[in-house]
Amino acid sequence: MLNSDVIKLAKQGNIEAISLLLNQNLQAKNITAIVDFYDDGLQVKLESPQLLNQEYLVSGLRLFFTNLAIELVKNIKVYGWTTGKDFPDWSEDIAINPSEQAKSNEYLSNYSFPPKSDSSNSSQAPKVTDTFKYYSSQEESYRPPCPRTYLIPSILITLFAFMPVGIVAIIFAAQVKSKYEYGDYDGAESASNTAKLMCIIGTVIAVPGYLIFLFAIVSMMSTVSFVDNSVNKAKQAEAKYYLGTILGGQKTFYTKNQKFSSKLSDLRLDIPLKTSSYSYEIKAEETNAIITATALTDEISSFTGAIFVISTKSGSKDKKITITEICESNEPSKIAPDTPKLVNNKIVCAAGSISFTAKPKSNTSLPPF
Repeated sequence: MLNSDVIKLAKQGNIEAISLLLNQNLQAKNITAIVDFYDDGLQVKLESPQLLNQEYLVSGLRLFFTNLAIELVKNIKVYGWTTGKDFPDWSEDIAINPSEQAKSNEYLSNYSFPPKSDSSNSSQAPKVTDTFKYYSSQEESYRPPCPRTYLIPSILITLFAFMPVGIVAIIFAAQVKSKYEYGDYDGAESASNTAKLMCIIGTVIAVPGYLIFLFAIVSMMSTVSFVDNSVNKAKQAEAKYYLGTILGGQKTFYTKNQKFSSKLSDLRLDIPLKTSSYSYEIKAEETNAIITATALTDEISSFTGAIFVISTKSGSKDKKITITEICESNEPSKIAPDTPKLVNNKIVCAAGSISFTAKPKSNTSLPPF
Protein backbone atom coordinates (compact mmCIF):
# COMPACT_ATOMS: atom_id res chain seq x y z
CA MET A 1 0.00 0.00 0.00
CA LEU A 2 1.29 3.46 -0.98
CA ASN A 3 2.10 5.96 1.78
CA SER A 4 -0.55 8.36 0.42
CA ASP A 5 -3.23 5.65 0.70
CA VAL A 6 -2.15 4.84 4.25
CA ILE A 7 -2.38 8.50 5.23
CA LYS A 8 -5.86 8.82 3.75
CA LEU A 9 -7.04 5.80 5.73
CA ALA A 10 -5.36 7.13 8.87
CA LYS A 11 -7.11 10.51 8.46
CA GLN A 12 -10.39 8.61 8.36
CA GLY A 13 -9.57 6.98 11.74
CA ASN A 14 -8.40 3.58 10.51
CA ILE A 15 -6.54 2.08 13.51
CA GLU A 16 -4.39 -0.24 11.36
CA ALA A 17 -3.27 2.68 9.15
CA ILE A 18 -2.49 4.89 12.16
CA SER A 19 -0.48 2.06 13.78
CA LEU A 20 1.38 1.40 10.52
CA LEU A 21 2.36 5.08 10.13
CA LEU A 22 3.43 5.36 13.77
CA ASN A 23 5.52 2.19 13.67
CA GLN A 24 7.16 3.28 10.41
CA ASN A 25 8.27 6.47 12.16
CA LEU A 26 9.31 4.79 15.40
CA GLN A 27 10.96 1.64 14.06
CA ALA A 28 14.41 3.27 13.86
CA LYS A 29 14.20 4.14 17.58
CA ASN A 30 13.31 0.54 18.52
CA ILE A 31 9.84 1.62 19.73
CA THR A 32 6.60 -0.29 19.10
CA ALA A 33 3.27 1.60 18.99
CA ILE A 34 -0.12 0.05 19.78
CA VAL A 35 -3.14 2.27 18.95
CA ASP A 36 -6.77 1.89 20.02
CA PHE A 37 -9.90 4.06 20.37
CA TYR A 38 -11.26 5.26 23.68
CA ASP A 39 -14.16 7.72 24.24
CA ASP A 40 -13.56 10.67 21.87
CA GLY A 41 -9.88 10.03 21.35
CA LEU A 42 -7.10 7.54 20.87
CA GLN A 43 -4.99 5.56 23.27
CA VAL A 44 -1.34 5.05 22.22
CA LYS A 45 0.93 2.61 24.02
CA LEU A 46 4.63 3.10 23.26
CA GLU A 47 6.85 0.21 24.30
CA SER A 48 10.65 -0.16 24.20
CA PRO A 49 13.35 -2.16 25.99
CA GLN A 50 14.76 1.18 27.16
CA LEU A 51 13.20 3.95 29.22
CA LEU A 52 11.41 6.29 26.81
CA ASN A 53 12.00 10.04 26.70
CA GLN A 54 8.59 11.47 27.55
CA GLU A 55 9.21 15.09 26.54
CA TYR A 56 10.36 14.46 22.99
CA LEU A 57 8.01 11.58 22.22
CA VAL A 58 4.97 13.56 23.37
CA SER A 59 6.11 16.53 21.26
CA GLY A 60 6.56 14.25 18.26
CA LEU A 61 3.14 12.63 18.72
CA ARG A 62 1.48 16.03 19.08
CA LEU A 63 2.92 17.12 15.73
CA PHE A 64 2.15 13.72 14.17
CA PHE A 65 -1.56 13.71 15.08
CA THR A 66 -1.96 17.43 14.41
CA ASN A 67 -0.63 16.98 10.86
CA LEU A 68 -2.67 13.82 10.41
CA ALA A 69 -5.85 15.68 11.45
CA ILE A 70 -8.00 12.63 12.20
CA GLU A 71 -11.68 13.47 12.18
CA LEU A 72 -13.51 13.32 15.54
CA VAL A 73 -10.25 12.74 17.47
CA LYS A 74 -9.67 15.52 19.99
CA ASN A 75 -7.59 13.80 22.66
CA ILE A 76 -4.69 11.37 22.63
CA LYS A 77 -3.78 9.33 25.75
CA VAL A 78 -0.09 8.30 25.56
CA TYR A 79 1.64 5.69 27.74
CA GLY A 80 5.41 5.13 27.88
CA TRP A 81 6.15 1.51 28.70
CA THR A 82 9.42 -0.38 29.33
CA THR A 83 9.24 -3.95 28.03
CA GLY A 84 8.66 -6.46 30.81
CA LYS A 85 7.11 -4.04 33.28
CA ASP A 86 3.56 -4.41 34.61
CA PHE A 87 2.87 -0.67 34.73
CA PRO A 88 3.76 2.26 32.45
CA ASP A 89 6.74 4.50 33.30
CA TRP A 90 4.73 7.59 32.44
CA SER A 91 1.54 8.79 30.78
CA GLU A 92 0.33 12.07 29.31
CA ASP A 93 -2.79 13.49 27.65
CA ILE A 94 -2.42 15.35 24.36
CA ALA A 95 -5.18 17.77 23.33
CA ILE A 96 -5.44 18.38 19.58
CA ASN A 97 -6.05 22.05 18.70
CA PRO A 98 -8.76 22.42 16.00
CA SER A 99 -7.07 25.54 14.56
CA GLU A 100 -3.84 23.62 14.14
CA GLN A 101 -5.76 20.79 12.48
CA ALA A 102 -7.22 23.26 10.00
CA LYS A 103 -3.74 24.44 9.05
CA SER A 104 -2.68 20.83 8.78
CA ASN A 105 -5.62 20.01 6.45
CA GLU A 106 -4.59 22.85 4.17
CA TYR A 107 -0.98 21.65 4.31
CA LEU A 108 -1.89 18.03 3.53
CA SER A 109 -4.27 19.00 0.71
CA ASN A 110 -1.47 20.86 -1.09
CA TYR A 111 1.21 18.31 -0.30
CA SER A 112 1.94 15.29 -2.46
CA PHE A 113 3.45 12.05 -1.23
CA PRO A 114 6.27 11.86 -2.10
CA PRO A 115 6.69 15.69 -2.20
CA LYS A 116 7.48 17.55 -5.38
CA SER A 117 10.93 19.11 -5.60
CA ASP A 118 9.92 22.78 -5.69
CA SER A 119 10.74 25.65 -3.38
CA SER A 120 7.11 26.18 -2.32
CA ASN A 121 7.23 23.17 0.00
CA SER A 122 10.73 23.76 1.35
CA SER A 123 9.65 25.93 4.28
CA GLN A 124 6.70 23.80 5.31
CA ALA A 125 6.55 21.86 8.59
CA PRO A 126 7.79 18.24 8.57
CA LYS A 127 5.42 15.83 6.88
CA VAL A 128 3.78 13.02 8.84
CA THR A 129 6.36 10.37 7.91
CA ASP A 130 9.26 12.65 8.92
CA THR A 131 7.84 13.75 12.28
CA PHE A 132 10.00 11.64 14.58
CA LYS A 133 13.13 12.12 12.47
CA TYR A 134 12.66 15.85 13.00
CA TYR A 135 12.16 15.49 16.75
CA SER A 136 15.05 13.04 17.02
CA SER A 137 17.38 15.74 15.68
CA GLN A 138 15.82 18.28 18.07
CA GLU A 139 16.40 15.88 20.97
CA GLU A 140 20.09 15.60 20.14
CA SER A 141 20.38 19.38 19.88
CA TYR A 142 18.99 19.97 23.37
CA ARG A 143 20.62 16.98 25.08
CA PRO A 144 22.18 18.12 28.39
CA PRO A 145 25.68 16.97 29.42
CA CYS A 146 25.93 13.72 31.33
CA PRO A 147 26.21 14.29 35.11
CA ARG A 148 29.33 13.12 36.94
CA THR A 149 29.08 9.48 37.99
CA TYR A 150 31.33 9.65 41.10
CA LEU A 151 32.25 6.01 40.41
CA ILE A 152 35.95 6.31 41.33
CA PRO A 153 35.27 8.17 44.63
CA SER A 154 32.62 5.54 45.40
CA ILE A 155 35.15 2.72 44.90
CA LEU A 156 37.70 4.53 47.10
CA ILE A 157 35.08 5.01 49.83
CA THR A 158 34.29 1.28 49.64
CA LEU A 159 37.94 0.22 49.86
CA PHE A 160 39.33 2.73 52.35
CA ALA A 161 36.44 4.32 54.23
CA PHE A 162 33.06 2.76 55.07
CA MET A 163 32.11 -0.24 52.91
CA PRO A 164 28.27 -0.25 53.34
CA VAL A 165 27.97 3.40 52.31
CA GLY A 166 30.53 2.88 49.53
CA ILE A 167 28.51 0.01 48.02
CA VAL A 168 25.37 2.16 47.95
CA ALA A 169 27.39 4.92 46.27
CA ILE A 170 28.64 2.47 43.61
CA ILE A 171 25.08 1.30 42.88
CA PHE A 172 23.86 4.84 42.20
CA ALA A 173 27.06 5.79 40.35
CA ALA A 174 26.50 2.87 37.98
CA GLN A 175 22.96 4.11 37.20
CA VAL A 176 24.01 7.57 36.00
CA LYS A 177 25.17 6.71 32.45
CA SER A 178 22.46 4.13 31.80
CA LYS A 179 19.70 6.55 32.77
CA TYR A 180 21.34 9.29 30.73
CA GLU A 181 21.55 7.07 27.64
CA TYR A 182 17.87 6.14 28.06
CA GLY A 183 17.00 9.84 28.06
CA ASP A 184 16.09 9.95 31.75
CA TYR A 185 18.13 13.09 32.44
CA ASP A 186 16.39 13.87 35.72
CA GLY A 187 16.99 10.31 36.91
CA ALA A 188 20.66 10.52 35.90
CA GLU A 189 21.05 13.79 37.81
CA SER A 190 19.32 12.30 40.85
CA ALA A 191 21.56 9.20 40.79
CA SER A 192 24.64 11.43 40.49
CA ASN A 193 23.59 13.55 43.46
CA THR A 194 22.85 10.45 45.55
CA ALA A 195 26.27 8.93 44.73
CA LYS A 196 27.91 12.24 45.68
CA LEU A 197 25.98 12.36 48.96
CA MET A 198 27.01 8.78 49.82
CA CYS A 199 30.66 9.67 49.15
CA ILE A 200 30.39 12.65 51.50
CA ILE A 201 28.73 10.53 54.20
CA GLY A 202 31.39 7.84 53.84
CA THR A 203 34.15 10.43 54.15
CA VAL A 204 32.57 12.00 57.23
CA ILE A 205 32.30 8.57 58.85
CA ALA A 206 35.86 7.58 57.93
CA VAL A 207 37.73 10.74 58.95
CA PRO A 208 37.20 10.31 62.74
CA GLY A 209 38.26 6.67 62.45
CA TYR A 210 41.47 7.59 60.66
CA LEU A 211 42.16 10.34 63.22
CA ILE A 212 41.73 7.85 66.08
CA PHE A 213 43.99 5.37 64.26
CA LEU A 214 46.64 8.07 63.70
CA PHE A 215 46.44 9.16 67.34
CA ALA A 216 46.86 5.54 68.44
CA ILE A 217 49.93 5.14 66.21
CA VAL A 218 51.51 8.35 67.56
CA SER A 219 50.77 7.28 71.14
CA MET A 220 52.24 3.84 70.52
CA MET A 221 55.38 5.38 69.00
CA SER A 222 55.68 7.69 72.01
CA THR A 223 55.35 4.71 74.33
CA VAL A 224 57.99 2.75 72.43
CA SER A 225 60.29 5.77 72.49
CA PHE A 226 59.74 6.19 76.23
CA VAL A 227 60.46 2.50 76.89
CA ASP A 228 63.62 2.63 74.77
CA ASN A 229 64.74 5.76 76.59
CA SER A 230 64.11 4.09 79.95
CA VAL A 231 66.12 1.02 78.90
CA ASN A 232 69.02 3.22 77.75
CA LYS A 233 68.97 5.13 81.03
CA ALA A 234 69.10 1.84 82.94
CA LYS A 235 72.16 0.78 80.93
CA GLN A 236 73.87 4.12 81.56
CA ALA A 237 73.07 3.84 85.26
CA GLU A 238 75.16 0.66 85.30
CA ALA A 239 78.20 2.53 83.94
CA LYS A 240 77.83 5.39 86.44
CA TYR A 241 77.51 2.95 89.33
CA TYR A 242 80.56 0.89 88.30
CA LEU A 243 82.69 4.00 87.71
CA GLY A 244 81.68 5.45 91.09
CA THR A 245 82.47 2.15 92.81
CA ILE A 246 85.90 1.89 91.15
CA LEU A 247 86.74 5.52 91.93
CA GLY A 248 85.77 4.90 95.56
CA GLY A 249 88.00 1.80 95.62
CA GLN A 250 90.91 3.81 94.19
CA LYS A 251 90.45 6.48 96.87
CA THR A 252 90.56 3.87 99.63
CA PHE A 253 93.54 2.12 98.06
CA TYR A 254 95.48 5.41 97.73
CA THR A 255 94.82 6.35 101.36
CA LYS A 256 96.46 3.09 102.47
CA ASN A 257 99.17 2.72 99.83
CA GLN A 258 99.83 6.26 98.54
CA LYS A 259 99.34 5.04 94.99
CA PHE A 260 96.66 3.89 92.56
CA SER A 261 96.17 0.46 90.98
CA SER A 262 95.00 -0.79 87.56
CA LYS A 263 93.84 -4.11 89.00
CA LEU A 264 90.38 -4.67 90.43
CA SER A 265 91.77 -7.36 92.71
CA ASP A 266 93.95 -4.75 94.44
CA LEU A 267 90.85 -2.64 94.96
CA ARG A 268 88.99 -5.66 96.36
CA LEU A 269 86.14 -5.15 93.87
CA ASP A 270 84.17 -7.92 92.18
CA ILE A 271 83.14 -5.98 89.07
CA PRO A 272 83.26 -7.41 85.51
CA LEU A 273 85.36 -5.45 83.03
CA LYS A 274 82.84 -6.20 80.26
CA THR A 275 79.06 -6.43 80.31
CA SER A 276 76.40 -6.54 77.59
CA SER A 277 76.38 -2.74 77.49
CA TYR A 278 79.89 -1.51 78.40
CA SER A 279 83.59 -2.36 78.30
CA TYR A 280 85.64 -1.02 81.24
CA GLU A 281 89.34 -0.12 81.37
CA ILE A 282 91.54 1.17 84.25
CA LYS A 283 94.78 3.15 83.80
CA ALA A 284 96.70 4.07 86.95
CA GLU A 285 99.60 6.55 87.34
CA GLU A 286 101.38 8.04 90.33
CA THR A 287 99.08 11.03 90.76
CA ASN A 288 95.89 9.93 89.00
CA ALA A 289 93.83 7.04 87.74
CA ILE A 290 91.53 7.06 84.68
CA ILE A 291 88.63 4.61 84.28
CA THR A 292 86.68 4.47 80.96
CA ALA A 293 83.28 2.92 80.30
CA THR A 294 82.97 2.50 76.52
CA ALA A 295 79.45 1.86 75.17
CA LEU A 296 78.98 -1.26 73.06
CA THR A 297 75.78 0.01 71.35
CA ASP A 298 74.95 3.23 69.49
CA GLU A 299 72.04 4.28 71.69
CA ILE A 300 73.90 5.02 74.94
CA SER A 301 76.60 7.44 76.11
CA SER A 302 80.18 6.58 77.05
CA PHE A 303 81.87 7.75 80.26
CA THR A 304 85.32 8.57 81.61
CA GLY A 305 85.99 8.67 85.34
CA ALA A 306 89.08 10.33 86.89
CA ILE A 307 90.70 10.58 90.33
CA PHE A 308 93.52 13.08 90.95
CA VAL A 309 95.80 13.79 93.91
CA ILE A 310 96.05 17.45 94.85
CA SER A 311 97.93 19.33 97.61
CA THR A 312 96.15 21.56 100.09
CA LYS A 313 97.24 23.56 103.13
CA SER A 314 96.17 22.36 106.56
CA GLY A 315 97.48 25.04 108.87
CA SER A 316 101.22 25.25 108.19
CA LYS A 317 101.42 21.75 106.73
CA ASP A 318 100.83 20.51 103.18
CA LYS A 319 98.22 17.83 102.89
CA LYS A 320 97.45 15.54 99.93
CA ILE A 321 93.85 14.67 99.15
CA THR A 322 92.01 13.02 96.21
CA ILE A 323 89.23 14.49 94.06
CA THR A 324 87.04 12.60 91.57
CA GLU A 325 84.88 13.35 88.53
CA ILE A 326 82.82 11.41 85.97
CA CYS A 327 82.52 12.88 82.44
CA GLU A 328 79.71 11.80 80.09
CA SER A 329 79.76 12.17 76.29
CA ASN A 330 77.39 14.89 75.08
CA GLU A 331 75.75 12.48 72.63
CA PRO A 332 75.36 8.70 72.49
CA SER A 333 78.76 7.36 71.42
CA LYS A 334 80.83 4.18 71.26
CA ILE A 335 83.99 6.19 72.02
CA ALA A 336 84.86 7.16 75.59
CA PRO A 337 85.48 10.88 76.27
CA ASP A 338 89.09 12.08 76.29
CA THR A 339 91.01 12.16 79.57
CA PRO A 340 89.92 15.04 81.84
CA LYS A 341 92.55 17.58 82.89
CA LEU A 342 93.44 19.02 86.31
CA VAL A 343 93.11 22.83 86.18
CA ASN A 344 93.59 24.90 89.38
CA ASN A 345 92.96 21.84 91.52
CA LYS A 346 89.71 21.14 89.66
CA ILE A 347 88.97 18.36 87.18
CA VAL A 348 87.79 19.72 83.82
CA CYS A 349 86.08 17.39 81.33
CA ALA A 350 87.47 17.27 77.79
CA ALA A 351 85.67 18.74 74.76
CA GLY A 352 82.64 16.69 73.71
CA SER A 353 81.84 15.65 77.26
CA ILE A 354 80.28 17.17 80.34
CA SER A 355 80.56 16.58 84.08
CA PHE A 356 77.95 14.04 85.15
CA THR A 357 77.07 16.16 88.20
CA ALA A 358 76.70 19.27 86.02
CA LYS A 359 74.64 17.68 83.23
CA PRO A 360 70.92 18.72 83.22
CA LYS A 361 68.59 15.91 84.19
CA SER A 362 66.23 14.85 81.37
CA ASN A 363 62.50 14.71 81.85
CA THR A 364 61.50 11.11 82.59
CA SER A 365 57.75 11.66 82.93
CA LEU A 366 55.38 9.39 81.11
CA PRO A 367 54.51 10.32 77.52
CA PRO A 368 51.02 11.74 76.91
CA PHE A 369 48.23 9.38 76.00
